[in-house]
Amino acid sequence: MSDLQNIDLQKATARNVDGNGFTIVDYSKHIELIPRVNKLTSQLGLFSKVFQNSDIAEVERVQEIVELFQARARGGERNFVGSENAELRHFKVPFFPLDRNITAQDIQNFRQYGEANAPKTLGVEVAKVMRRIRNSHDQLVEKVSMEAIQGRSYIGGGVGTVYNYYTSWGLTQKTADIDFTDTAVDPRSIIESGARKHIQDEAQDQAGSYKLVAIVGSTWFDGLKNHTLVKDAYNFYSSDKEPLRRRLGEDSINRVWTTDNVTYIEDISGYVAATEAYIFPMGIPDMFELHYAPKDDVAEANQTAKELYLEYKEAPFFRQYKVESETSILGVNKRPELVVKSTGTF
Repeated sequence: MSDLQNIDLQKATARNVDGNGFTIVDYSKHIELIPRVNKLTSQLGLFSKVFQNSDIAEVERVQEIVELFQARARGGERNFVGSENAELRHFKVPFFPLDRNITAQDIQNFRQYGEANAPKTLGVEVAKVMRRIRNSHDQLVEKVSMEAIQGRSYIGGGVGTVYNYYTSWGLTQKTADIDFTDTAVDPRSIIESGARKHIQDEAQDQAGSYKLVAIVGSTWFDGLKNHTLVKDAYNFYSSDKEPLRRRLGEDSINRVWTTDNVTYIEDISGYVAATEAYIFPMGIPDMFELHYAPKDDVAEANQTAKELYLEYKEAPFFRQYKVESETSILGVNKRPELVVKSTGTF
């Protein structure tokens, strides 16, 4: 039984209790008691979080300018540093609610897991629902993050605007497509010339402070590791060091392989197309951001946002028992010119 199940519903933060027994219990402060399901982007730590007091995200894209300057005569004309390039955009933060009504049928005649003689209780069912909701929100964050890496926002076909960050910043996406059926060209050479050098040029002053990673679809990953020239390059490694003879990624579910200073990470979520790869630098501050907006509630208007709002509501007189959750989240890519897309031919 999780720690959350041990919390008395009446001891959490009750925001409102009236004479009819209507109760709202705020579990937002206790959400960390439910284990977080860390996904690929959260494990990599790619996104910084911005907690706003508005549902309009004000995003500033800044490119620092680093200049070479010349010597001057003492007492004569001096050199002056230029200013950074800054652009400001405003984006509406999408709203994602997720609720569950609990009925007698969810509890009646059921037993607690692992407890043959213990009937299921309302508290056990509430904890189960909250855990499922938390997992769903973690999945949502991963999807929002993956879409931002690919250069767009996410609303899941719902209400709101899908922003294309290349269009928003007036940029064009760089591509480095690979024909994996061409046995005469090493795929890594295309990544070198079409992706790494492009990123190095565009990153400018931060060119020496990052590592290159690629989040790739499963088919693209197989195309890389199984290419004849790639295999030939590793034929002479001893078996204990040969990366293609070891389980790529070791204990990771995702296959991971670093070659020619690029770390390739397989996406198993399906959020990246199987035949595509996205190469980008990891280590440039605030390149990717998650913007959160306040709760859709008068009491929380203009207050600093939280990642996730979670409440339990009950009105026994009306036989109503409900878990409500919501988040307002926008994934932003502030440097989409540093993300190179590669589509494979197989």
